[in-house]
Amino acid sequence: MCPEFYKCVQNFFKSRNSGHLFLGLFLIWFKIINQFIMKNLIKKETLLFSICILIHVQLFCQVEKEKTFTKDAGEIRIDALDFVLFTAIEMTYERVQDNDTGYGLSVYVNPRSEDTFYEKFVITPFFRLYFLSDKEFGSNGYFVEFYSKFASGKNYEIDFYNDTSENYFDISLGIGIGRKWIHKKGFTLETSFGIGRNLGFDKNSPDFAIRGGVALGYRF
Repeated sequence: MCPEFYKCVQNFFKSRNSGHLFLGLFLIWFKIINQFIMKNLIKKETLLFSICILIHVQLFCQVEKEKTFTKDAGEIRIDALDFVLFTAIEMTYERVQDNDTGYGLSVYVNPRSEDTFYEKFVITPFFRLYFLSDKEFGSNGYFVEFYSKFASGKNYEIDFYNDTSENYFDISLGIGIGRKWIHKKGFTLETSFGIGRNLGFDKNSPDFAIRGGVALGYRF
């Protein structure tokens, strides 16, 4: 380890301010991760994803009193997990109707032609019921989601003798669960998972459709 690393450790334990503690922890973490990157043990995309998570954790740890988001608010977010694992982009807009409900639309784009993940373009309208929501912010905490996917893509069939793929378009109905955290400044962190059944409009479509991820967003 380099001398700067030990200096970071020393300053970290001497600091009493929470912001300084976080900065010290971040510098320690960054030095360690940088050593792994130089040795090609992890990818740079993992570093980017981890930085985003750490920034959100720091924001959630702050305690300043800010505005409330009980109803008639909008929220935009991006799925960080899809971006890191598949180099795909899923953007979502959600409308906070009141403390317990929300509805919105997600758009997913996967431009990689060589990727074996079957969905390439998806539009997903959804409706959510939130439970144990904070009255000050609304539409956070645990939720159940009902959604419908309008998806196009390629269904890959891989066997010992031949690999084939067929284009398809289908509609699925599904249900999911998840958890959302919201910071007083409006930043959000969300995890979710859902599964749906394709309705069979295309014989080449897969039987099931998965939805979920780890999303970072902002409510306004």
